[in-house]
Amino acid sequence: MKEYLKWTIVGSAFLIPFLAFVVVNDMFFPYIVGKNFGFRILVEIMFGAWIVLAYIDEQYRPKLSYLLAAIAALVVVIGVADVFGANFDKSFWSNYERMDGYVTTIHLFAYFLVMSSVFKTRKMWDRLFHVMIITSVLLALRGLGEVFSDTYTGTRLATTLGNAIYLAVYMLFHMFITAYYLFKDKISNWKMKHYLYIGAIILQFLNLYYTATRGTLLGLIGGVLLIGLIIAVFEKKNKKLRTIAIGLVGSVILFVSLFIAVKDTEFVQESRVLGRFATISLDSGTVGVRFTIWDMAYEGFKEKPILGWGQGNFPYVFNKYYDPSLHSAEPWFDRAHNVFLDWLIAGGILGLLAYLSIFAAALRLLWKRKEDDFSFVSKAILTGFLAAYFFHNIFVFDNLMSYILFFTLLAYLHARSTAEHERVLRKAGKALHRLWGQGKKENELTIVAVVLVVIVGVIYMFNYHAYAQNKLLIRVLRTQDAGQSLVLYKEALKHDSFGNGETRERLVFQARQVKNKNVSKEIQDEYFAFAIEEINKQMEEMPGESKYPLFASSLYSAQKDYQGAIDVLQKGLEISPKKDLLLMSLGDLYINTGQPEEALKVYKEAHENANGENATAAVRYAHAALHLKDEQLASDILTPIYGTHRIPNSLILNIYGSRGQFDIVRDIYIDFIEREPKKPEYRFQLTGVYLQLEERDKAVETLEQAMSDLSEEEYPTVHNDAKKYIEQIKEGVI
Repeated sequence: MKEYLKWTIVGSAFLIPFLAFVVVNDMFFPYIVGKNFGFRILVEIMFGAWIVLAYIDEQYRPKLSYLLAAIAALVVVIGVADVFGANFDKSFWSNYERMDGYVTTIHLFAYFLVMSSVFKTRKMWDRLFHVMIITSVLLALRGLGEVFSDTYTGTRLATTLGNAIYLAVYMLFHMFITAYYLFKDKISNWKMKHYLYIGAIILQFLNLYYTATRGTLLGLIGGVLLIGLIIAVFEKKNKKLRTIAIGLVGSVILFVSLFIAVKDTEFVQESRVLGRFATISLDSGTVGVRFTIWDMAYEGFKEKPILGWGQGNFPYVFNKYYDPSLHSAEPWFDRAHNVFLDWLIAGGILGLLAYLSIFAAALRLLWKRKEDDFSFVSKAILTGFLAAYFFHNIFVFDNLMSYILFFTLLAYLHARSTAEHERVLRKAGKALHRLWGQGKKENELTIVAVVLVVIVGVIYMFNYHAYAQNKLLIRVLRTQDAGQSLVLYKEALKHDSFGNGETRERLVFQARQVKNKNVSKEIQDEYFAFAIEEINKQMEEMPGESKYPLFASSLYSAQKDYQGAIDVLQKGLEISPKKDLLLMSLGDLYINTGQPEEALKVYKEAHENANGENATAAVRYAHAALHLKDEQLASDILTPIYGTHRIPNSLILNIYGSRGQFDIVRDIYIDFIEREPKKPEYRFQLTGVYLQLEERDKAVETLEQAMSDLSEEEYPTVHNDAKKYIEQIKEGVI
């Protein structure tokens, strides 16, 4: 029985590296969901087998170390934080897009316990890590196949991980673990395996490079630099190795200096990858956005500093402390894009300290080992990885694959440790052993039966309903028949899993689309009634997320229940008072319901919140002013941005057009054609204005001028359309 149990665990463990290749295209979030369900089920099987194995044979019971204590502390602190956080269901289950939450935390802890207790020999670990290296090479070859294919567009490489950042950290880990085995033993004679290791590192680096993930590449540079510094400063015995390390440090510094020197050259700027690194700035682009989000996260931390908000509840912080300067960024952030801030929000200062203690315990455990366990170079390489991973985490958030890799390394360090020299740990270990008890042979079958039933129940509870709901959701999204899709939505939501939120979001979007399709009014009404019922449930279950009131308002508006839409948006603004999307949607409703004075107030608030930097809010504010015939106010709003308030925007033009002031509309287009002569759409729109003014000759002249100014070779469509319209104007068709 022990052998069966052991090989069940080992076989499952050796399958986990291959999860990197899992992409389930008939599931919602195909790059995420399949990997996570696969990991959870494998860990549940491993854990069940381990419980019985540890009962039977005490050698498979966990040993204590400060690393195990640190991980256990994180699990306990975050568990308490989730219970007392903003939304326990979200904290525990997460959603399809992330599949994070406490359920993943406890699976990772179980994985760590099993791996560190069962993988007891260097040989077993060596085989596992070599399987991982092989899978990384296979994935790297696939990635390079994409890069050098005819269909590659220069986008950031992601392969089967679905996200360039995820692939970057995956390759980062494998570069260091491959280097660990390259230099694990003193190289007296170069053998084929050494060249294979070097080849693997090159492939892994090329994939990392094509992800164009700046934080990870900087982490790699920093990790390599740290390895060189550790060896150069602390290696006393091997002078040759120390010299090589000094050369490595010098090479890294020289490389970085040369890149800074040539970063403005045409070659670098025209490269999609190098250009990203050359444009790193602390106050612009994604870096600037992340600094703003970090400020918001800090405000959230100050409100709940001890235990935080619970996992997955960053949207509550994002909405409450929303900074309107993010108006041009993506509208909804569910992570701080900084692992340390994510833990600070999830578990407060206690959660962050518990997470940081894992790094401290890992380094302590690594450097306390004797030279015959870990060579000095091996310690330096693993330290370099921890530093690189630490730096990478400053700019991103973790995902399942990076969690697996990190916890695999932690389990390896723990398995290679011993608590014999630690008096406190030795005593605690004896107490744990007494608590565990002594396995009795006559109870083995009973234990197996109980554990089997429990594990089957756990697999069902943690996976079945979410999996079934996901499959139904992807079916409904591929269904063209509105009546059938409604039936599938109802069936999906009966599973009542952590996928409810994403299912309801899609339900809302499709309910709005049904309105514009050739669908019977009976089905339309049923669709809308069900969608409104479900989005109201979602607002009750997630009271701190303002996107759901926004979605609900779109349903009410589509049904022409404008007061209902206004009411629900005002509820959203109670959650996120400065959210520009909510304010402008509310202003639009006031305009559509003939309340321009109210719209002016709302647009003004959105405009002033962003210090006049939100062009969309400025245009809407000016639009409301023009509705009230306040030309001066419109000018005061738009002139600082555009140089004039009469701009070629549909909202502004419609105001003048609705008043029959086509002479103003004409002047707007003439002005902007002079400013931007290469925009053909202005020429065609001016043609339409001349037709409104009954100046047909001017309309023809405008089109002829367009063909003269814009070459036929560069603008063939312009010439074809212009010739067609000129002919129709002359014939009186238009």
